[in-house]
Amino acid sequence: MNIDTYNEKCRLLASLATEAINLEGLNDKTKNELEEIRKNILANHYRITLLGSFSAGKSTIFDTACGGGRELSPTGFGIKTSAVPAEAHSIELGVDEHAFITWKTDKEILKGFIESISPEIRDLDLDRFASASDEEIIDKINMNDDHDLNLLRSALVNAQQHSEELKSYGTDHTRNELFRIGGLVLKYYKEFKISISNALDFKTKVSISEATCIVRFPVNWHLKEDNDSLTWNDIRFLFVRSVAFYVSSPDLAKLKAVLVDCPGLHASRWDNQIVHECIAHSDAIIWLQGDQGRQLSLTDIEEARRFSDYGITSEAIFLAFNAKGVSKIAAEQILDANLRAMEQFAG
Repeated sequence: MNIDTYNEKCRLLASLATEAINLEGLNDKTKNELEEIRKNILANHYRITLLGSFSAGKSTIFDTACGGGRELSPTGFGIKTSAVPAEAHSIELGVDEHAFITWKTDKEILKGFIESISPEIRDLDLDRFASASDEEIIDKINMNDDHDLNLLRSALVNAQQHSEELKSYGTDHTRNELFRIGGLVLKYYKEFKISISNALDFKTKVSISEATCIVRFPVNWHLKEDNDSLTWNDIRFLFVRSVAFYVSSPDLAKLKAVLVDCPGLHASRWDNQIVHECIAHSDAIIWLQGDQGRQLSLTDIEEARRFSDYGITSEAIFLAFNAKGVSKIAAEQILDANLRAMEQFAG
């Protein structure tokens, strides 16, 4: 289908949606839903989400769609926590490219690492948190209160000491990553609040280059064990909820949709929440599978079962394969096996 035919069909669909909205006896909820559909048709604001496990190649596809040679979407250099979802919006040639950084709220900041220190928080303040769940702790903590901020710092120190004592039983790498992130967040929290004091609705408009600097992990992040060597500019990404790039790209213009690169599946609790929010607001999903030869796990299949909960039908799911380091024959075999597994166990 060429672009002219596609645009004509879009206009026809929008016209049909308008007629449906004007039907007698339609309730307000249905009218509002149809109006939202009509707007999306006219604006081509369909959302296509890139889904897949950590390091499946989502960011590579995202950057390619935004224009060859760009490196926009955040990469983690081996770190699986605190990933930032990125959106790509197409703008006309000649319009200044820009980006919007959306910052995390205090509760969202806590969700990024609370699971690693919640037992210690309960021990340190039994009156408030003895029987509280992680979500209840997040609701009760006030990060603008020095007492609560110091409580979080003490809990982090105790959790690290406890983890060190248990090292002989094996090191929990993910938890240690969360310790590091928690320490940096608590160290720079007040500087973060000052820096966004003028942000409207927790959003800041910046240039494309500034956005990529803000959301990108520092070079050699995975080699730095000393948090003192990192500055505020290095770790701003820890406070970013999402980034939206508005770019001039012929490939993105042809796509006629908002492309979303979300965090990898099965990373931290915060990442999983963001992934499901991305899916819930998607019109279609490109699921990158294989991960250099890996077949779908039972956990992956469980994720696929949940697509219908968000209104994602099988017609809107496109399976792709990261064939890096895998022969074409092996890739086809794995993709066929994954498709059969999804049909059998996820419908």
